[in-house]
Amino acid sequence: MADNRDAIIEAIVARMETIRTANGFQTDAGERVSRWRSTDPGESACPAIDVRDPDRKPKGIYSQNLRDYELAVEIAAFSAGGEDTDGELNRILEDILKSVLEGDLTWGALAINTVFESDRKGLSQMGAKVGVAVARFLIHYRKQ
Repeated sequence: MADNRDAIIEAIVARMETIRTANGFQTDAGERVSRWRSTDPGESACPAIDVRDPDRKPKGIYSQNLRDYELAVEIAAFSAGGEDTDGELNRILEDILKSVLEGDLTWGALAINTVFESDRKGLSQMGAKVGVAVARFLIHYRKQ
């Protein structure tokens, strides 16, 4: 039974890498995209994006070989601490939303649909001050 989870995440990472001012975005956060980063980037490595898939819930189990899931995907944006940390986080969040919501919501037919759930912001002070914002999306996909 094939599971599209990893392929969906790979497609999201590839799309985040297109976030560049040359492509019509407000930031160049797509220059530094990771998957399940174990530590926050330092100030010199910002702006940056990290893609995580922490939760998956069954939406329907139709048979042993056919299941629907709701995959939660969190896309974290990182900005160096400073006078415009909040502004830069807002711009990166808008770039992430634009990239996801104005693109193919099925991720190349790997999913059924994608919806934006929420976003939140904070400040990481582990060593260097780095602003962090997380956009959360729910992706409905079928495993068959």
